[in-house]
Amino acid sequence: PMAKNVTLLVLRTKVQFQGDFENSSVFTPARIDVMINEAVEEFWDLLLDTRPESLLKTAAAVTVSGSDSVAFPTDLYRLRLVEILVGTDYFPLTPHSVSEAWRYQRGPADGRRFTYRVEPGALTPFAPGIRLAPTPAAVHTLRLKYYPPATDLVLDADTLDSVNGFDSLVVARVIAKLKGGREGTDSSWWDAE
Repeated sequence: PMAKNVTLLVLRTKVQFQGDFENSSVFTPARIDVMINEAVEEFWDLLLDTRPESLLKTAAAVTVSGSDSVAFPTDLYRLRLVEILVGTDYFPLTPHSVSEAWRYQRGPADGRRFTYRVEPGALTPFAPGIRLAPTPAAVHTLRLKYYPPATDLVLDADTLDSVNGFDSLVVARVIAKLKGGREGTDSSWWDAE
């Protein structure tokens, strides 16, 4: 599908005009931009729930012999699938929970028998990744399929792909939050919108 890009400047202008914030000393452009980025994150989660395949990214990773940890790509938001290369074909790995990890401590060298779990501190306390079971005794190539996070709009020219005019959801969400939060006015129309 073709992108339907809208800039931060256009989003901000729509919020200011439709919300009656054009000359507001409280709702400055900087404050509105923060709210826009929060609404974009909510919009992004909606897209991931309704159109996930169009946002999927792929990254390669390599195991280290004797280590059960593999780092995530730096732009990973949600993991979709972990595959392992066996010969010339990729095979999906099965996730396991922490309580099931003991079942997979030992196993044959065939990569298709590996399982994994997502762990917040797989490499260091602040470096999320996956833990494989059993621990690889050789180097294996993995393919990670994942969704990146929403990109913050910082500059006026930064764009959001509003897909099919869904930027109106972002605008309505920002106005509802601003009117219902700080102003304390009735935001029910914008909530419904």
